[in-house]
Amino acid sequence: MELKRIMAEGKLKGVKVIHAGPKQKFSPSSLLDGMSQGWLTMADGVITVRNADGADVQYRVVRTPGYYCCHCGEKLPGDPAVIDGPEGAAVRKKHVEDSHRGKKSPDPENPSGYMGTNSFKGVLISGKGEKATPSPKSKRKVRRSK
Repeated sequence: MELKRIMAEGKLKGVKVIHAGPKQKFSPSSLLDGMSQGWLTMADGVITVRNADGADVQYRVVRTPGYYCCHCGEKLPGDPAVIDGPEGAAVRKKHVEDSHRGKKSPDPENPSGYMGTNSFKGVLISGKGEKATPSPKSKRKVRRSK
């Protein structure tokens, strides 16, 4: 997502969505920042970026922070932000062994068969920003207005 900050008298007045892709990851800190600054809301599984031009951009949350099985996508116990020791890892490994015995992980970056994420994954349900084509720039860029 590419955003432009709208500033007035040295204060943030909102954001303008320049580009919103079909999928977006939101860190918990970016959600908290956006909510505290008033340009983002999250309710009923939907993240809404309040666009300064009135054309809000909405994402349906399809994955919350946590551990997930790479084979079946099931949410597993534990919180990647908290070290839960060998007991937590054992529970996650048990799921992979019991449910997917003998199968190689479909994700080469997670050979254990499960992965942890600290972000909220969203799928675009409305809005797109100014650009209709993907931005060649970084996934998330915030520009300050002059």
